[in-house]
Amino acid sequence: MFWENIRMALAAIWANKLRSSLTVIGIVIGVAVVIAVQGIIQGLTGIVINQIQGLGANTLHVQEYRPPGKEGEKLQRIELSVDDADAIKRLCPDVTDIAYWVLAFTTVKKGDEHASTAALGTTASFQEVRNFYVDRGRFFSSVDDAHRSRVCVIGDHVIKDLNLKGSPLGQTIQVGGQDFTIIGIMEKRGEVFGESFDKLVLIPHSTSSYLVGTDRAWKHVEMLMRASSTLRVDAAMDQVNDLLRRRHGLKPDQPSDFRVQSQAQLMKTVSSITNGLAIGAAVIVGFALLVASIGVTNIMLVSVTERTREIGIRKAIGAKSQNIMAQFLIEAVTLCCLGGAVGILSGLGLSVLGHGILNHLVPGWPPISIPLYVFVLGVIVPAFFGVVAGIWPAYRAARLDPIESLRYE
Repeated sequence: MFWENIRMALAAIWANKLRSSLTVIGIVIGVAVVIAVQGIIQGLTGIVINQIQGLGANTLHVQEYRPPGKEGEKLQRIELSVDDADAIKRLCPDVTDIAYWVLAFTTVKKGDEHASTAALGTTASFQEVRNFYVDRGRFFSSVDDAHRSRVCVIGDHVIKDLNLKGSPLGQTIQVGGQDFTIIGIMEKRGEVFGESFDKLVLIPHSTSSYLVGTDRAWKHVEMLMRASSTLRVDAAMDQVNDLLRRRHGLKPDQPSDFRVQSQAQLMKTVSSITNGLAIGAAVIVGFALLVASIGVTNIMLVSVTERTREIGIRKAIGAKSQNIMAQFLIEAVTLCCLGGAVGILSGLGLSVLGHGILNHLVPGWPPISIPLYVFVLGVIVPAFFGVVAGIWPAYRAARLDPIESLRYE
């Protein structure tokens, strides 16, 4: 009887193709939007989380931070200095290694070729802490940093920008108007959001003052450090927080003028943002499906009226009220599930189209990624709304009097 009801439901839908299509268009649009938005958001989330995970589970990131509003007004000048980094290395037992850097956007030049790039003045421990290593040549050492050596390590993209011939190692380029000798080439990392990780120049921190000035180079740095183990991450964070608050002379009622974040916190922040976007889209789509289900209810009521005589005949030959109710309920659910299936296919198409447009506007945009549960929900949720939409029409059909139904014209 169940499969017979489905066959009859499909026959009724096919007999009124245009009406059925117009009825479920709201469901199609709602499901398609969910699929498309989830595909883009999940792809974006995945690439960001992969980048964070690449740092290592025991990594901590420290940067200057002024809280918004009145809390931030309690703070004077905000500084995070090289001396702070040295103190953390000496006095925080659960911090095993630390790197700090200052970032400058500048111009690199070789002969007539020039290009804009990011120059990172950092320490010799950068590649181990950042998990980003030299592919050819070598990274600069603590000796290079101590002697303010004008050496640099470049990304693969810089080689193309400057059209360097032969082996780049040993060649001299200008970074911010200063001559630097290339001693290493970093491994390739590719692009994200149109920004290339290979378009950068790394120089010893001591020489970064040539680009950004002494004050900024020594008093405004970012830090990346490793805890002794994944189990000691929280202890390391507490030690860093306590030490920096004491060094910065902060009172108990003052907020911290820095921010310490672990990999887990960074991932949580990213997930909360993307989840908020996904929930917002789901709420909007939920309202769209609710409105669409009202349309399905109206059409099913019309269908009950049109098929009153058919209902009378079925009851006259022995059909029970629950059989009639099941017939119309299954028809409403089938109609909504078909709308959900079409919505899934449309959503996939929109995802591919949206990714193509975004990738054209921002080269390197992450590929789409749609979890399996989204497809499952794309069928289950419309089925639920089909039940909601079909209960009242099915109940009315089941309550019809067979004699009055047979006399209905």
